[in-house]
Amino acid sequence: MDDKIISEMQKTLAEIKASLGGISLGHFRGPIADPAPGWGHFPHGPIIDWGHLIRGPVGDPAPDVLLGKDKLAQLKVHRLETTIKDLQQQIDTLKLERDLLKEEYKLK
Repeated sequence: MDDKIISEMQKTLAEIKASLGGISLGHFRGPIADPAPGWGHFPHGPIIDWGHLIRGPVGDPAPDVLLGKDKLAQLKVHRLETTIKDLQQQIDTLKLERDLLKEEYKLK
């Protein structure tokens, strides 16, 4: 990999680590924070109030918690550019279809 890309990745990881503020990543599970299999099913035991047992975040942090405003803006610009590119491709396809129909049926 290019040294520039690697250094940018290291910088981004350092920013993420700093924004977590000492939270262990072991507390997070899955892209949508789904519970583990069998979580909360205790057929032979009492119902446990998990509010007192679970410490720290129990879900995945949002991108705005992990990234700075400049990185968020960069992501949004990338999404917008991708959407614009997709729409331009759709427009080109529709124009081609229109031209082919005009040619086939000899329309003006």
